[in-house]
Parts: sequence; C-alpha cells; structure tokens
Amino acid sequence: SPRRALGAVAKSAKMVLGASDRRFLALSLLVNSSIGGICAASASASGVVDLTEADFEQRVADGMRSPWLLDFYAPWCGHCKALAPVLEELAARLGGDAHVAKVDCTTEQWLAEQYDIEGFPTLKLVVSGKVYTYSGGRSADLLEAFARGGYREKEGEALPKDRPWHVRARKVVAWLCAKYAVPVFVILVVFSTFLAFWCTQPPEESERPMAEKQKKGDAGGKKED
Repeated sequence: SPRRALGAVAKSAKMVLGASDRRFLALSLLVNSSIGGICAASASASGVVDLTEADFEQRVADGMRSPWLLDFYAPWCGHCKALAPVLEELAARLGGDAHVAKVDCTTEQWLAEQYDIEGFPTLKLVVSGKVYTYSGGRSADLLEAFARGGYREKEGEALPKDRPWHVRARKVVAWLCAKYAVPVFVILVVFSTFLAFWCTQPPEESERPMAEKQKKGDAGGKKED
C-alpha cells in the first residue's frame, strides 16, 4: 500500500541520516504529508456511494440538496457488474453537481420494494422531491446528460413516502407476504392438519352418555310417530 511504501522510505532515510539530523525531520514531514495526500486520494477514488436503509433518507434527503442517481443492483447480476466502471466514471464527471449511489437489493429488499424494482440494474434519479426512472443507454455520456437535466424531459413520479396511503399500505402487505410467505404457509398447513385430526377423533367418555341419550330420544320420537 502507499502508506507502507512511504513508511519504508522514511525508515531507510532515518538509517542513513540519523534520528537527530534536522534533515531527517524535514524529510519526515514531507513523507507524512505525502502519505496523507495519497491516502486521501485513494479514499476518494470511488465516488459511488453505498446506501442502506439506515442512511438512505438522511443522505438522499429527497434530492432537495442535490440530485442522486441511484443504481439498484444485485451482486450476481452480470449487467450490474458491467455497469460498475461506467458509474465510477460518471461520478468523477459529475463531481459535486450530482451524487451517484448504489443499493444492493439482495440486502435492502424494503428499499427495492418501495422503489418498484423488478429487474437489475434499475437506475432512478431522485431530485427536487421527485423520482425519474432512466430507460436509455448505459454509457457515461448518456447518463451524465440525464443527470444534468435530461430527466426534465420525463414525467417525475412521487417519492414512496408521498404516495397515497392505500398504495403504501399495499406495498407493506406485498413485502410482508413475500418475506414471510413460506413460514405462514407452513403454519397454516400444520394448523389445518391438527384441526382435521381433532375433528375426526371419537367423542370422549364423558360425551358418550349424552350422545347415547340423544340417540334414544330420537328413536322414541320416531316410534310415537
């Protein structure tokens, strides 16, 4: 790594110059500043932000501060992997004019459900309290044009939180059914089996005299007729 390489250089210089030499002090300061600059550049090399449900709302903030181009992807998706370097280039081009972020739909399933994700990758731009779905080519030029104002040619959709209550309720129900469908099905099968077994059991000893009396009463009524 850059830090280890520069650290080795500093150690070698110390051996040559001596710990008390003022020239070593100057060299150490230079090396430390270089390390900080290289590490900062390395940390900011990737301009694509990873978003989760925990920080999504806070960071995106409805796109009111700046646009957010969101890539909803799955790690196993080949098209998503091919798009990754394009998004890195796009983030470098946009700089601070717009943010580029990605959402892993295999772990952030609720976000994927809220934003109607049905395939991968799906690109959406959140800006000024609206959502714009991108459907063009996946080149850096086209994506940059879309993020810088091309989205205005499309009709924006309401954010998930701004949709009518019945739409949001339907989303919650659909998500819960998709997530817990198998456990609920197993519980229903077990309950139905138990109920069928219980209903087919013969009456208990305490119930038999009553059942016999009822039969006798029915037989006596038939004779009188």
